[in-house]
Amino acid sequence: MGERLIFARRASGLIRELTAIDVIAWAIAAPAITGFLYFAPRTMYVYSAGGITISYVLAFLIFLPTLVVVALAVSAMPRAGGIFPIMSRIFPPTLTFFFAWIYIVGYGFIIGVVSCVTALMLGSSLLLYGTISGSSGAIAAGSWMLSKTGTSVIAIALIILCWGLTLLGARVVKWFERILFFIPLAILGVMLVLIGVYSGAAYPAVFDKIWGAGVAEAIIAKASELGYTTPALSWDKVYSALIVTMFSYGGFEIISHVSGEVRSPKRSLLYGYILGFVLTMVLYLIVAAVIWSIQGFVNPYSFLYYEHPDALAEIMPSPPEPSLLLFAASASKYMAFILPPFIVLWLIKSIVPCFVGVSRVTFSLAMDRLIPIRFADVNRFGAPSWSSHMMAILSLVGVYVFTMKVSAVLALLTWAGFCPFWLFGLGMLMFPFVRKEIFEKTPIQWKFAGFPVISIVGFIAMASSFFVFCYTLTEVPMGAIPIIILLIAIGMIIHCWQTVKNEKEGISYADIYAELPPE
Repeated sequence: MGERLIFARRASGLIRELTAIDVIAWAIAAPAITGFLYFAPRTMYVYSAGGITISYVLAFLIFLPTLVVVALAVSAMPRAGGIFPIMSRIFPPTLTFFFAWIYIVGYGFIIGVVSCVTALMLGSSLLLYGTISGSSGAIAAGSWMLSKTGTSVIAIALIILCWGLTLLGARVVKWFERILFFIPLAILGVMLVLIGVYSGAAYPAVFDKIWGAGVAEAIIAKASELGYTTPALSWDKVYSALIVTMFSYGGFEIISHVSGEVRSPKRSLLYGYILGFVLTMVLYLIVAAVIWSIQGFVNPYSFLYYEHPDALAEIMPSPPEPSLLLFAASASKYMAFILPPFIVLWLIKSIVPCFVGVSRVTFSLAMDRLIPIRFADVNRFGAPSWSSHMMAILSLVGVYVFTMKVSAVLALLTWAGFCPFWLFGLGMLMFPFVRKEIFEKTPIQWKFAGFPVISIVGFIAMASSFFVFCYTLTEVPMGAIPIIILLIAIGMIIHCWQTVKNEKEGISYADIYAELPPE
């Protein structure tokens, strides 16, 4: 082949900026924090407090094998794009591209949806602030943000902001995420302490100090009158709650996609990645326990808000949507003044890693010539420019996806986000046997009873990830399927076009996939 250029170029052009601290921070920040800020409190009245809590542990155990096998593989073969450059060396390139494209599209949707949730939570916080302070401007702004138009406008603005940050490269994103990791974490601690101090029977009285005497008791009484009863814990509830809790762990793999920008990846990725995932579960359990302590009020409120909004409005005009923010701020009028700007930071710190990480997947596909090599272009800040542009476009489609019902949205996003992992588990099961020449160059050659450990963990990851794939697929709405088919068709057309171009240039996939792409 001589000096013939097989990959898009001889060096990735990315900059190694991230450290072990960033790996831990991203592993905690990237998962869908909306799970405990937004979705868990609003659905506890359906699944029960115990159901949500146990389901968080169950979801953790379901995803743990996948996380371990991803951490092992990526720490041994650190390349931008995480699992996908590895998968493409085991499976046929077009099959790998198919699953990678669903993943990219799914995360585009996720970014759009989380941006919409950010707008809703900001609107709710402004409405809360305006009600307590008597500011008509804040009430008007909050009400507008809660409308479809307002939510869409704010979401689009957030997508543009994240797009701009991504284009500034890993050096800027690194410090942005570090700051946004610690400040919102401290604010979360304050929120949890506020609720914990006034837990149980004491909370309704505190709520009344802000919303009016007797409001909390009236809400509880009205919910009971309309048929609400505290849901009993059952395995059916735990199983059903997986729609919420599995979505809440979504994004745990994002840090693996920027492995090409991590210093000392063999150590930082493996240990920082797993530690961050464990700490994420601990955080979810703490939040669930604190909300559980005031379920006697949270559940009736959520029941009326979603099932009988007119009845709730008679007791409490312009009631905010149930969220951790509402229940924390209602425990202290001072928090209503502090929380609105910080609630946005909470969610932006989740959006940015997804935007950055998934753009690296598109970048890695282009480096391997699965799509036009234009998407491997890197700007002067070391950021994949065209790949970032694509994520912005897909995220805008995600704003539309948000208009579906909650369970449908969570199912669609979780299905698309975890679609590749059962195949990746299968790939790691086969890896030591089908690509022995590459496997022998990696440091993950441990064996148990003569059998490769990576194959054992890969099998478990395949089984658990296939469960997620099937579980969520049953909830994907029919209305979303035409959109998925259309977007997959667009991706496959782009891939076929590039395949034909490769053939004209005399480059075969056999040449490309004989080795890993350059760092």
